[in-house]
Amino acid sequence: MKMGNTPGAQSRFAMLRVPGSQLGVEVIEYKDIARKPVDPGFQDPGAANLILTVRDLDAVMARVRKAGTRIVTKAGGPVTMDAGKGASFRVVFLKDPDGFSSRSASATHSTDHRLPFEQRDRRELRAHRE
Repeated sequence: MKMGNTPGAQSRFAMLRVPGSQLGVEVIEYKDIARKPVDPGFQDPGAANLILTVRDLDAVMARVRKAGTRIVTKAGGPVTMDAGKGASFRVVFLKDPDGFSSRSASATHSTDHRLPFEQRDRRELRAHRE
């Protein structure tokens, strides 16, 4: 593969689109190439992190636990974060079997505002450490 400077490797990919938007995620799997497993923390330079906002975090957690997904939030499950002005959200940090980090969150109560991503990310990071 000339584009990624991975001679002799094969890859397959899937493009996942968010309905009604230009947003998408490309997932790539490589084979026939030397690879070294790593287990980066979500805060480590170069680490990927997928953030998912879900409607029913409890239902997601039931599936996560059934699948044996590693929960990395210190509380062992979702924590409730104060978003200010009467709003809050629940969040959990996860790692899939390949070590890929993801974060799932859902609103528990909100008004007509949302925190800027930078503020919300800092609060979620503190929840992970608690």
